[in-house]
Amino acid sequence: MESKGQKTGGHHMAGMSRRIFMIGSAATLAMTGAGCSLLAGRALKSIKVGDDPLRSLAVVDGGKQVVVAGDGRTLQLWDMDKGKLVTDFKPGSDTQASLQLSLDGKYAVTGNWSNNIELWDLQKAEVTKTLSGHQDDVQQVAFLNGGKNVLSAGDDDVLKLWDVAGGSVVRNFEGHADGVRSFAVSPDEKTMISGAQDRMIKRWNMEDGQVTGTWWGHSDTVNALIMTADGKTAISASNDKTIRLWNVEANDNTDTLDKHESEFNCLALSKDGKLLLSGSEDGKIVAWDLATKNILEKMSGHRAGVTDLALIDNDQKLLSVSKDGRIRLWKLDKLFKTA
Repeated sequence: MESKGQKTGGHHMAGMSRRIFMIGSAATLAMTGAGCSLLAGRALKSIKVGDDPLRSLAVVDGGKQVVVAGDGRTLQLWDMDKGKLVTDFKPGSDTQASLQLSLDGKYAVTGNWSNNIELWDLQKAEVTKTLSGHQDDVQQVAFLNGGKNVLSAGDDDVLKLWDVAGGSVVRNFEGHADGVRSFAVSPDEKTMISGAQDRMIKRWNMEDGQVTGTWWGHSDTVNALIMTADGKTAISASNDKTIRLWNVEANDNTDTLDKHESEFNCLALSKDGKLLLSGSEDGKIVAWDLATKNILEKMSGHRAGVTDLALIDNDQKLLSVSKDGRIRLWKLDKLFKTA
C-alpha cells in the first residue's frame, strides 16, 4: 500500500475506481494442474473500469453488483452479470483508498488521500457528510456499532473512532510511530488490532483506547489484517513478503507463510477459516490451505498489484480489484486429488 506521495501509477476488515467497458467473455484460466490441485481458480469475468488504479471494493446484493473506489476520486457501482456501469457517483475528494458499505447497504464510507472520511448516500449517489481530523492520508475505514460509529486509520500515525451523527471524534488510538495502514476488529467489537509502517501490530482495548499488546515479527509495512470469526486468531500481510498468523489473546506469532515472493496487499478468509486468499503486488492471487500452510493455487490475470478481495457465493467465487483498473470475478473449484 502506498500514500499519495508514493503514487507510481500502480497502488492496499474484514477485513475493502472508474470503468468503461467489459473485456470479452472468454475466461482466462490460471490453474496449476487441476487434477492434482485441491482448489483451482478460473477467471470468469474481467471488467475494465478505467486506467486509474482501483483500491477497494464492496459487495452489493450477494455479488451481483460491486462498488469500487480508487484513484478516480469517485465511487462506481457495476453490474457484474451485464458488465455495465450502473451508477457513477458525484466525485468526492482525491483518491479513495478504502471503502465499506453499511449493513443495510444504503450508505458507504470511504477514506481518502485528502485526509478526510466521506459518507455517501448510495441512492443519491453523492457525499452527504465529511469527517475531518486526520493530518495525513486516510488508509482504511469501517463502520462499527451498527453504523453509528466509523473507525479510521491514517498516515498521521493515529486511529480514530468517530460518532457519525455528530461528526466528532469519540476516541483517538495513539501509539504507532509511523503511518497506520490497516486494522481489524473482533466480532464483539471489544478488541482491535492495527498494522503500520513502523512494522508493528498493536492490540487495543476499544473501550478505553489502551494498548494491550505490541506484536513484532514483520520487517516492513503491515498492509492488511483480518481476524477469524471467533476472534482468537489474527492474520497479517506485509511488504516483507510474509503472512503471519497470531494468537490474539497470547500476543504470539504462531505461524509464518513465506512461500510467495511478492509484497502482500490484501487478504480474504473463508467462513470456515480454512482457506486464505492473498493479493500481492505482482498481480497474483494466492490461495493458502491454513491447515497445512501450503499454497493451493496461484491465480494470474491482473497486470498490476491486487489491492482488495471479497469472497462471495458461499465462498465459491472471489472478486478482486487491482491497480490495473480491472474488476475480476473468479470461480473457486474445490477438487479432490486425483494424482
